[in-house]
Amino acid sequence: MVGRRGKQKRRLELEPLEAVTVRNIYDLYLNGFGGRSAGMKSIATYLNRQAIMMRGRPWRIQKIDQILSNRVYIGEFYFNRTEYRTSKQKAASEWVKVDVPSIIDQDIFNRIAARRHARQPSQTPGQRLASPALLVGLMKCGDCGAGMTQATG
Repeated sequence: MVGRRGKQKRRLELEPLEAVTVRNIYDLYLNGFGGRSAGMKSIATYLNRQAIMMRGRPWRIQKIDQILSNRVYIGEFYFNRTEYRTSKQKAASEWVKVDVPSIIDQDIFNRIAARRHARQPSQTPGQRLASPALLVGLMKCGDCGAGMTQATG
């Protein structure tokens, strides 16, 4: 389709092979490998070992993260998000929503978003101490300066 100024208009279209890979990524993150939950690193490693490339390049954690958080896969694409000259983001009220074919169901996307939020470091409690002795590693030997340890049994 040609626009007002004679330029070819671009449209988002569904690429069937890439859609299968995106669905596979969402399924792996949600259901994991044989019941075990899968993280972004294990999904990237799995795809690379299966020789499934991302447009000729190996998968990286950052790309898996982008795919899991991008709303375009549920059919929401927004045009006019940034200011042309300054590249600053415009107010959400100025964005133009364009309907595109969806690959992922809204419910699946919401479940993924909830799981990703729950896995954030700010949402998980700190590591528990493995040892009941509180001063392990804090006390030093007066002669050699080595860290003191606790011996049991």
